[in-house]
Order: sequence, then structure tokens, then C-alpha cells
Amino acid sequence: MVTHTTDEQHPATESHRPIPSGTSCFYCGYPLQGTIVAWWGNGADIYLHPSCVVELTIRMLRDVHEIECQTQTAITGGHSSVGRT
Repeated sequence: MVTHTTDEQHPATESHRPIPSGTSCFYCGYPLQGTIVAWWGNGADIYLHPSCVVELTIRMLRDVHEIECQTQTAITGGHSSVGRT
């Protein structure tokens, strides 16, 4: 994870890369401005507002917790290979 900015006047560095104008937030869909969070995955890039990272994280952890409860499997305990390759 590296924080970025939509300010293309800011020089590119190890921890900062300009994001192309018109890029939208993965979570809310609104245009990105200012400082953002970016993740690179297998074939897809995710760009988010910092506040949307919090909202998405909460929902993803809730989903994992529901799976743990439904399957009686401890995914977050670090002792299970369920969901990992």
C-alpha cells in the first residue's frame, strides 16, 4: 500500500505516484482528489479515498466473521488454510 495524490504537479517518488485524472474510488465511485490509497492486485488496481478504506475494511471483516460463524472455521486466527492458497 502506498498513498498517492491526484496532484500531478507533485514529483513522483517511492511513496508517491500521480494517479491519472478521472480515476474513481473503487468503493464509492466518486472521483478521487487529494491524497488516496492504492493497492495493486492480480490484474486489477484499487484506488480509494482514505475514508472509503475504513468503510470497505469494516465490511470485509464483517463478511469474514460471518463465514467463520457459519462454517465454524477460525479464518482470522492464523491456524487455518481455508481461503488461502
